Amino acid sequence: MSNEQRSLTYDEMKAAEAAFQGRAFNESWSQAARTVYDGILAATRKLERSPEVFGAPLANSVPAETETARDRDEILTLTSE
Repeated sequence: MSNEQRSLTYDEMKAAEAAFQGRAFNESWSQAARTVYDGILAATRKLERSPEVFGAPLANSVPAETETARDRDEILTLTSE
């Protein structure tokens, strides 16, 4: 494994977002995006099995599936003002 840092590609970012939001993987994304998606799912499942990792339950840290893009945009707008 390389220690070289790089920015995520567009499909890797979309895969990360999908994994954190509990959405399905889009098969049109790259193999690298699949690796990102699977890695995030594996890590969050591991944390869910031991929720006291940082002294607080993990359940509240994952966005609700009902959150809409409009809601996120409003939050981002409010925090950048």
